[in-house]
Amino acid sequence: MRRLALPLLALAGLLPAGALALGGAAPEDAAPAAPSEEAPAGDAGEAPLSADSGPREVVAALVAAAGGHAALAKVTAYRVEGTILALARHERGRFVRRWSRPLDLDVTLRYPSGPERRLLVGGRGWRSRPRGFVEVQGPLLASMVLQAARAGLPWLLDERRDAVVAAEPWADPADGPEVPPLPGARLPLEGGLDIAAWVDPATGRLRRSLARMRLPRMGVDFEVRYADHQDVGGIVLPLAEDTFAGGTATSHMAIEAVELNPARAVEAPAPPR
Repeated sequence: MRRLALPLLALAGLLPAGALALGGAAPEDAAPAAPSEEAPAGDAGEAPLSADSGPREVVAALVAAAGGHAALAKVTAYRVEGTILALARHERGRFVRRWSRPLDLDVTLRYPSGPERRLLVGGRGWRSRPRGFVEVQGPLLASMVLQAARAGLPWLLDERRDAVVAAEPWADPADGPEVPPLPGARLPLEGGLDIAAWVDPATGRLRRSLARMRLPRMGVDFEVRYADHQDVGGIVLPLAEDTFAGGTATSHMAIEAVELNPARAVEAPAPPR
């Protein structure tokens, strides 16, 4: 794994995923899927957009800004690691996030008070316990599905662009009243879930995502605001994430290393002996 040649992001206050250096060569263990012969219509993602841009225009711009359809098609998985500042826990730690298509996820959080691990493989989810893993259902599983969708958002929207619908334009509080709202697109998922993305109208880069859970007697919104986009092996990724749950800030995550197409796949935990 090779480290990104970037200064560490400064972390202040409190906060809650291979390695390829910027401009580096392809990873040695990469086994990319062959890209499709033709990019979907509109993959050029012609900017600038406006708050009135349609959802497919938004997705086309986002995909183009992330590297383009052909580049995304070559990446079937990635691994990132970095630092995390968890607001609710009042702890700083480190994290590793491994994602693979279609929606598999392996997240490890290491805090001074102890580690946590979450796995989503083939639609089944597990969370770590002191003596192993426990399979989860209901809202815990749904939250992991949304986290996996968010981790692979450019790929997911690229693959399902025909299913996207309009999202209400969003005004970033940090932009000020003189800046127009950002255009967005929303993708309905199964089981009362959906995820939406908003992009910079000038560049198409991802600025915000909102993953929504609407279950019986329960509704939660998970928001991420993105910054520090960098080209990593032909894929442009945001290396800074500020997360919110129900409108409350929960964490800041700073990615320090990225590996595309790692040899090790996301796997379900071994059954207890």
